[in-house]
Amino acid sequence: MGVRMNRFIAFFLTLGLSLNACGMYNPQAEIVRKITDDIKKEYQAEEPWQEINDIAQKAIKDCGITKPITILQTHGTDNAYTASKAKMHPQEFLIIGTKATIDQIIATTYHELGHVANGDVAVKQRISDDHFKWSFKGLSTSVGLGTGLVLNKYLKKPLACTAVGGLTAFSTMLAGAMSLLYKQRIMEQKADVFAYENLIKNGHLNNAIGMISDYLYTHEFNDLRPLPIVLCDHPHDIERAKTGLDILQKNGFNISHLIKNLPHDLNDGIKTHFPDQVRRFCPEFCVEKQEELK
Repeated sequence: MGVRMNRFIAFFLTLGLSLNACGMYNPQAEIVRKITDDIKKEYQAEEPWQEINDIAQKAIKDCGITKPITILQTHGTDNAYTASKAKMHPQEFLIIGTKATIDQIIATTYHELGHVANGDVAVKQRISDDHFKWSFKGLSTSVGLGTGLVLNKYLKKPLACTAVGGLTAFSTMLAGAMSLLYKQRIMEQKADVFAYENLIKNGHLNNAIGMISDYLYTHEFNDLRPLPIVLCDHPHDIERAKTGLDILQKNGFNISHLIKNLPHDLNDGIKTHFPDQVRRFCPEFCVEKQEELK
């Protein structure tokens, strides 16, 4: 019986090796294919159009990224996303929303590649992982319960100690949640810097200006009062716009001169509104405005 089993195992090992050698079976390719199917379902995504793929591939090359990236697209949003299943395979995915202009697609693609370059994709996947969340909740509960039991041992006041334990558990959970929000906010800030710097470096000044203008537009017409920054997982729009202006300055662009001499091929709407947006919401970048105020 043992001899037959060994022959059976040997046969399938030989078959697997033979198929692999012939390119008919590749375990890694199968894993990537399954992950791709999962990502497509999760984001309602599909294979990209040639134009979208060309934009993404050029951006990847411009940014010098060598990590394996699969490009997909989705039609329900003007945003872009990075995703992975890091526990299964290092393959990463860039999902581009096509409900946007080409200029916006270029800008969001560079931002998402910032997450890839900075190693954020796997981190974001772990943060969103259900097991991580339940472990975090379990830790908070354990801290609260432990605090209540220790206090009760010395004070002999069960109700008061239980209340203190509950408050401790809540405080631990709140502190942890705020820490995660801060971590995500820092990741977004770094991705913004990466996007602005690489857009400027690779000849996409118009896209960098458009990105700033979009943030200022959202800031101007957002009817909802923004949450305190400690409760946000992204910087406020005005912060993101000022980051862009700061990067432009560091790359040798005088903002006062720029808003008077915008690129001739810039989108007409942006060309019309951008100077006023900067003067109103970011006067510290305008020497001329500062002199008027004096």
